[in-house]
Amino acid sequence: MERIKTKYLGLELKSPVILSSSGLTSTLQRIKDAEAAGAGAVVLKSIFEEQIMSEVAHVDSYSDYPEAADYVRAYVQENSL
Repeated sequence: MERIKTKYLGLELKSPVILSSSGLTSTLQRIKDAEAAGAGAVVLKSIFEEQIMSEVAHVDSYSDYPEAADYVRAYVQENSL
């Protein structure tokens, strides 16, 4: 098979396949498996996730719209692992 190296955001990748932050990148073993399968890069969850979650917990205190707080809580609940 021909080499399919590419350059993305200044990084040399062995493949143009980039896995997004998901269940496929949730553990080190899954990341290693993705690399073995040919992924050129992975996107991990934010290292600031704890700070974001803390801000979400206090959204009521600085929001004039309680519906916004409800939306954010529902979104976080549905999209957290």
